[in-house]
Amino acid sequence: MPINNPSTYLWMAISKAVPAESYHPASVIARQSFGITIQPRLPGGYVDSNYRGNIRIYANSPSSDTAFLIGGVYRSAGDTGFTYASATISSVYNESSFRKITLVDDDGKTVSMNVGVWFQGKITQFTIPAGRNPACGSNYPSNYAALPSSNRALCGKNIVVANQSNNRIANAVVYDVGPWVPYKNCGSDPYWNNGTVPWAQQHEGEKRCTLCGCDAGAPDYTVNGAILDVAPSVLSAVGASGTLTNGVWRFT
Repeated sequence: MPINNPSTYLWMAISKAVPAESYHPASVIARQSFGITIQPRLPGGYVDSNYRGNIRIYANSPSSDTAFLIGGVYRSAGDTGFTYASATISSVYNESSFRKITLVDDDGKTVSMNVGVWFQGKITQFTIPAGRNPACGSNYPSNYAALPSSNRALCGKNIVVANQSNNRIANAVVYDVGPWVPYKNCGSDPYWNNGTVPWAQQHEGEKRCTLCGCDAGAPDYTVNGAILDVAPSVLSAVGASGTLTNGVWRFT
């Protein structure tokens, strides 16, 4: 037997952690807690004040909308307001721009919402050196970007960059490997899939050759902490130059 009125449905809202989000109804920043506003409602949008029970919060996998339990909350009978919960998303699958959040209650009622997943950190300008042979071909697009993965399947993938200080956004195309302070000795760092703190953030200020070793004669760069390299035109489009310290990006 159902615990609650069969006509009751779950309603939820998630805000935009990145106000510049223009495609998904909500957005979150990877590895940062976000809030979920929940309310059981009757037809017509009225609050069901008799509703009670557990509401579980799930994040999807490629094969299931309820693959990962990431939170939960109990709703008491007599409550006429909103119920608040929090959860965290740390990664996306492949080059997806979002994860799906699904609520499920004790009666099996569900509601879902897609949230754009953004990655936050320092974004630096990368000017193509003379004679550079990029990972993805010889002809850079004007709005190129570089991510620290040796997987050439990323070549040509589209991303969007946002400046959290002014909410300006710009599109870019992944066309190289970087910020490549880790160099070939340190390996790739697909933090967007692994859900880990980016390698460059973990080792900011340290020396590359000390961390990973270097080929003879290679410069001993200092890790600058950047999670993404972009063309000067991309930084200019979001109102920055050189370095964007309050930057976020996601796949599109």
